Amino acid sequence: MVDATRPANSYDARSLGRGSGEDAIDWLWMLGAIRQKLRTIVVLILIFSATGAAFVLLRGAHYTAQTQLLLTNLRLTFSRDDALFAESVPDPSFLETQMQIMRSDKIALVVVDRLNLANKAGDEDANTTPVSTLLRFLDPWGQRVWDGISAYTADLMADGSASSSDADQATAPRGTASEKDGRRFRALKELQRSTTVERVGMSNIVAVRYTTRNAEEAAVVANEIARAYVDDQVVGRVESAQSASIWLRERLRDVGPKTRIIAYAIAPTEKSDLRGILIIALSAGIGAALGVTYALIARLVDRTVSIPEQVIDATGVECLGVIPRLRRRDKRASRVSLIKAVVPNQIVFTEAVAQSRSPVGRAMGHAKAAIDTALHGRKAPCIGVTSASLGEGKTTVAHNLAMLIADWGHRVLVIRCRSRDEPSPAALKAEDAAAPGTGVPALSSTSTHIIQDALDRQIIEVGGRRNDVSYCEIDLLGTDAGELIQCLKLSFDYIICDLAPLDAVGDVRCALKHLDGVILVVEWRAVHLDHLRAAIRSFTELRTKLVGTVLNKVDLATMQRSSSPLGRFFVRYS
Repeated sequence: MVDATRPANSYDARSLGRGSGEDAIDWLWMLGAIRQKLRTIVVLILIFSATGAAFVLLRGAHYTAQTQLLLTNLRLTFSRDDALFAESVPDPSFLETQMQIMRSDKIALVVVDRLNLANKAGDEDANTTPVSTLLRFLDPWGQRVWDGISAYTADLMADGSASSSDADQATAPRGTASEKDGRRFRALKELQRSTTVERVGMSNIVAVRYTTRNAEEAAVVANEIARAYVDDQVVGRVESAQSASIWLRERLRDVGPKTRIIAYAIAPTEKSDLRGILIIALSAGIGAALGVTYALIARLVDRTVSIPEQVIDATGVECLGVIPRLRRRDKRASRVSLIKAVVPNQIVFTEAVAQSRSPVGRAMGHAKAAIDTALHGRKAPCIGVTSASLGEGKTTVAHNLAMLIADWGHRVLVIRCRSRDEPSPAALKAEDAAAPGTGVPALSSTSTHIIQDALDRQIIEVGGRRNDVSYCEIDLLGTDAGELIQCLKLSFDYIICDLAPLDAVGDVRCALKHLDGVILVVEWRAVHLDHLRAAIRSFTELRTKLVGTVLNKVDLATMQRSSSPLGRFFVRYS
């Protein structure tokens, strides 16, 4: 139990693992968070990989053609004899200037006009859409469907144009010219977007690359860009020479930037697209990164109790074990039915006796050892089992603990502590008369070692052997509850009280006066860590009588993947 003279948090949760949200993030914690969300991460990887594969299948092929140009810069220099000669001077800034000229709108417009790219761009915009590409890929009939849709759309547009007003017809030539300029501008931007001009190493060679879906067109456009640039240089030198004197004109025609095409582009045979396997791998990497990010963020914002170290950090006592969510089994149907008749509207499982080496059996055995150690020397200890709220499995733990202790040869009494808002035994009897077979059975006989007092409390004994469990329902809020508990201790070795949850503050405080120790049941990933701390700190009597805690309804596979050493220990050795 927790000593009242020491703080509640007597365990160093950081030495056992990540105990709370305020602890520093370490690699073990991150790995545990990732392992807990492993399924989500795998699903995201598969989704993104499938998306990448679909993109690879639906994308169109692209080809890149390359033209190489050799650039030189000739200047006039005077010698001591006043002779003129030309000298080539390599200059990085000169090369960068010429590459910017190749990317300029002037050169691009020349290429657009020479190759009539404006009309080609308009035709491609009308015929190439994602929908048409998808239809062509999915089914040969898709092209027919798309052609039918296009023809129907064209008819609608024709009808709309026929019904236009005279004023619109008067402005039609102006609109047509504007439309041509728009196609020309779009072709210009598309040409510049698909063209790259780069210097080859540290040489004076410049590579002009053009990428498009047609291999022949890629070679033609790349060569035309080079020719347009060379023609622009020739025109520039001629214009410069016209402003000089007659005797310098011949010399100036050979001075300045000069370009020679050293390698013409040819139609490429290999696609220039990124390899499909790389796209799929990149998509899978993005999915994995998003999954890991989600796992870490979910773990950071998750303030529910998920590992035993958090329970230890919040309560200050040891965690006695982890219990998975129990399933009903046919071989224990008779005993389950019997307990269900004793405890109204509750189904209690007896896993601890049926499988002593299961996580339930290990946890209950540890709980009995903790009770015997904390309450050594006390006769017939009265132990209460409670939880933070309803539905966390305190009744299951109480009856499993009682079954295990009885199986070891002790006389055990399980007391269901009825709270004020629950019906009385008389009301339950009336309900049984209206609906036979439900609720607490109405027994008229009294056992030889069970007390039947004037308050009409019912004590139900199951069997007469030493290793059986007896059940009863008592209102511990009564004035003579303490006297009754003392009388019951004369007939039993252990008394297990199924208490109300901690949210019933008055009931729990009144019951704690009659108890020797308390076991707290915490549902896995259902109880908020701050709420549990507040509940423990607000109950001084509970802190002084708390023997241990049990983490209930645990997903053992998730616990095995967590960063909790104690949780993995409980799962592995159960």
